[in-house]
Amino acid sequence: MASPLPAFAHYDFDHDTTFQSGLAAILARTDAADPSARASATTKAKQFYYHKLQQAASQVTASAPAVVDAAASAMTTHKPSASADTNTTPNDEPAYPATFAEIVKLVSEGKPVPGIRDIPDVLNMAPPAVSRMAAPRKPWEQAAS
Repeated sequence: MASPLPAFAHYDFDHDTTFQSGLAAILARTDAADPSARASATTKAKQFYYHKLQQAASQVTASAPAVVDAAASAMTTHKPSASADTNTTPNDEPAYPATFAEIVKLVSEGKPVPGIRDIPDVLNMAPPAVSRMAAPRKPWEQAAS
């Protein structure tokens, strides 16, 4: 299997409308005065998005082995287009996929997102178990016996 790094380096993130709309939402929550934070957020978003594209391509190739070459070429020459399930607004706001827009709305309103478990920020409150085994002997103790 070929390394995905060259394909990642040549992927056209600038013209991918889906990626750009998600990136705009991420950067809106990032400190505009800190260019290193914005660069870090952009890099992480690119890695996350490209990983999701690879997962989608691997699912296509696993379900239909005859389209391996087509999926591989789609990964390197992907020209995104507007999908039918995007929300568009007339005020030049970024277009989001419907599910992403719903999640953004829930998060911005502070409501719980369905399918996400709420894990409390506490440690295990049970008392620790008492050890019943003897401590292992040290190397110098083994040599002396």
